[in-house]
Amino acid sequence: MPPHAKEDPQRVPKAHLIASSLALGGMDAMALSASDWTLGRKRIQDLVTKHKLPVLAANLICDDEHPYPDSVVLERGGKRIGIVGITDGPVAGCTVEDPVTVANEAMDKLGAVDFRLVLAPIHRTKLAELNADAVVDGNNAAMYHQPLQVGSAWVLSNGSRGKHLGTAELTWQSDATTWVAFGATDPLEKEVDRLSKVPSKETKARQEHRLQMLADKQAQLDVIANPPADQQWIRHTLTELDDTIADEPAVARIVSEGLAAFEGADVAAAASTEPRVGPTGSDWAGAKACESCHRNQTYHWAQTPHARAWQSLVDDGHAGDNSCFSCHSTGANKEGGPATAAAVSGLRDVQCEACHGAAAKHIADPQTKPTKDPSIEVCTGCHDGDRDGGRFDFDSYRKLVEH
Repeated sequence: MPPHAKEDPQRVPKAHLIASSLALGGMDAMALSASDWTLGRKRIQDLVTKHKLPVLAANLICDDEHPYPDSVVLERGGKRIGIVGITDGPVAGCTVEDPVTVANEAMDKLGAVDFRLVLAPIHRTKLAELNADAVVDGNNAAMYHQPLQVGSAWVLSNGSRGKHLGTAELTWQSDATTWVAFGATDPLEKEVDRLSKVPSKETKARQEHRLQMLADKQAQLDVIANPPADQQWIRHTLTELDDTIADEPAVARIVSEGLAAFEGADVAAAASTEPRVGPTGSDWAGAKACESCHRNQTYHWAQTPHARAWQSLVDDGHAGDNSCFSCHSTGANKEGGPATAAAVSGLRDVQCEACHGAAAKHIADPQTKPTKDPSIEVCTGCHDGDRDGGRFDFDSYRKLVEH
């Protein structure tokens, strides 16, 4: 968080919103990350108690006691699945023991189980030391379409922000002793289709490379279709929770009521009608000030999705959401720019200055030049592969906004 930005006042009500939604999911186990504990130990405990959340935290000691269970053993389809949960700190007033050592000890205490799973919101470098069959990586924004083998365990992740649902299907073979994991078939099938097409111009070396890749991808598909009899296997699938999947009514109601209750939500929504002018005395001038000298460029910008970025939040009911406003406005969390959704006002939308930098000094003195050719890093601050669903391609996207 920038030093001039205040702590988000929405964090606590959002935590209640998330906890209420999680409670409807019928979970058997969950783990808490370091970012969760920044809410404060008492607030977390209140949420866990109120919503009966099945938290596991084998390596957490508070007041000489373990406040949460180390593990749980589930029986599914005649198999015993042992789940160990660990956490990361710091946690005020508590000791957070070494997660790897404690997790391995907790797995040894599970007894006779058919599958060992660790819920691990810790740094990825520590995962290789876990003696598990599989690990759910709860500390990584990346999505693993294909599970990663780290040490003896297969690592699964569905990314952050709740955009994807990850499912793991376990299949046992009678005499198998080891596990092998496969991801969703869709990405592989698309690769096979792409590699099967012969380019109009292809050197012999490129042809050999393409055919080798094609053979490799096809072999992976064949194994998924006919898993080896001497190995047990995990099929990992990520489902994008897009508009094609209807919202669960109870959860949709919780989210809608929570968003409407955010302080300043009405003010934030009203910003969609205000002139695009920056605050008086700010380094941010607003697109209206740019238009007087750069009329053609401003007209072109007005035809792009950047000029409707704020309205998309209004339409979705998220205009008052402090987690979203920064990528739909200009100058957010920067000196002189809005620090909350309610403060966006005339700096709504991804305006000229979002790419070219604050322009008030340039307007006062044209010899003070803004950034003429923004770097890719200006884009990837928001088009980071997570927020945009991985669709961003710098070269093709840039052509849409060049003027």
